Amino acid sequence: MHGHNYKVEITVEGPPNEVGMVCDFKELKKIEQYSFDHKHLNDIIKSKNPTAENIVLFLKSLIDEIDVLPNEVKVYKIRVWETPTSYAEQTWKWGIKFLLVPISIIFLISHPSFYRW
Repeated sequence: MHGHNYKVEITVEGPPNEVGMVCDFKELKKIEQYSFDHKHLNDIIKSKNPTAENIVLFLKSLIDEIDVLPNEVKVYKIRVWETPTSYAEQTWKWGIKFLLVPISIIFLISHPSFYRW
């Protein structure tokens, strides 16, 4: 078994609130409570191969499910870096045209690899 270090960048868009923030970073960082650290991706993303592309889609559905964003704030883009030069990303076009706020969350995910000698 070996692990990967994935860097996750989440960009949201929406209108600033009364104090000038589109989204409080601590709210979006609640996704970290779903500890991915040293977990088997196959146990987290059960129905699909845990590729970087599927991690992007899983994170979007998790953000929607745990409802961490204010009402008018939407996910604009999620990018999952598997290596410093390789990533998968998905962009959602909502047409809100307000501020874009990149939020980075870094976590370690381990997944099993089986070697036959």
